[in-house]
Amino acid sequence: MENDSPLPLETIEGKIMPRTLKPGPRPFIAFSILFGLALLYVLYLGYAGVAKDAWVSSAQAGLGLLCIYAVLCVFIARLRLVVGADYIAYRPSLGAERKAAFQEILVSYSVTLAEPDHPVRLVVCADTGLKTDAGEIVPETLFSIPLKSFRKSDAQWLISLPELKVEKKQLGFFKK
Repeated sequence: MENDSPLPLETIEGKIMPRTLKPGPRPFIAFSILFGLALLYVLYLGYAGVAKDAWVSSAQAGLGLLCIYAVLCVFIARLRLVVGADYIAYRPSLGAERKAAFQEILVSYSVTLAEPDHPVRLVVCADTGLKTDAGEIVPETLFSIPLKSFRKSDAQWLISLPELKVEKKQLGFFKK
């Protein structure tokens, strides 16, 4: 069996294997810095506190921050995006996997803010069968994929796929 798809997918013994995209280190580094600074501030308040139970309150608040950080990291680590030969599937942190065949996709929008080479989000739309008075097709959003969690090279590879029919949208202060 040959790979007839233009997608650069791995093959094992002639069978096309889907490519799975997982979150990169960027969100973990950012949240580690934020929660580390917050934890230091809480511990400083316990150290500088004049009440005799300031350390206990500070330790409880620090433990709460660590629990929130752990839950946030688990949510980020559970993100998955699978691109097969004829489909794309997205599994958010919580919830069921959303899957769409490339034939169903009418258009996709790549939403960009400050970094033009690393989009914020990819919105995948399908045909609803409805048309406006001007005769334009009304798209239905199948799913919206946050791309900042994924590596920049993976996000660029994803939006370069011709099967997704990506149109770029520039938002924010750097709109052209």
